[in-house]
Amino acid sequence: MNAITGSGSIVGSGEKITAKIGSGVNKEALNGVVFSLGREGAEALRKGDYETALDRFTACCEVNEKICKKDDVNYGASLHNMATALHYLGKLEQAELYYEKAKAVFEKQAAGPFRPTQKHRIKFIEERLTLLRFGGKPSSETYIDEYGVERPTLRRDFEFDNPHVLAQRAEKQYWKGVTHAKNKIWSLAQVGWRS
Repeated sequence: MNAITGSGSIVGSGEKITAKIGSGVNKEALNGVVFSLGREGAEALRKGDYETALDRFTACCEVNEKICKKDDVNYGASLHNMATALHYLGKLEQAELYYEKAKAVFEKQAAGPFRPTQKHRIKFIEERLTLLRFGGKPSSETYIDEYGVERPTLRRDFEFDNPHVLAQRAEKQYWKGVTHAKNKIWSLAQVGWRS
């Protein structure tokens, strides 16, 4: 018996993962499992290991089916991730089906308080569907974040453990922020000076 699920378990069988959830579910722990599976799937996708990515995203979707409503954005994100992995694998009919399901989930949420976020997600999926229909592969250069914003994918050749590289990046970001703030103050001062 697994502590996470009470009666079921998340079992790794080779590269396949199967989600079995019992009635004594600790939802918070399962949310952690979903997050972990999603992160593993995203990492596999970035590395080009699309089969592993599909396995992780499928398990993530199966767990989300048990703990989320069918119109929950987390469930929609799981469907979108599965569609992306299928798209990379060339399983176009299945990919299109999952893109459409994800789009439907986000369309249901588009009337709610997170309307702009869902509109961005819908647009992103429509772009993916267009690519799919014309035989193109999705870009590995961008992904859509939890706010529906398209972001650049982290480069995997970056040396995360090198403190000098990290310090250089932090310094660059710091000066970029200082410059932005200085320019903003200057522009506000100019407006105030004229009035």
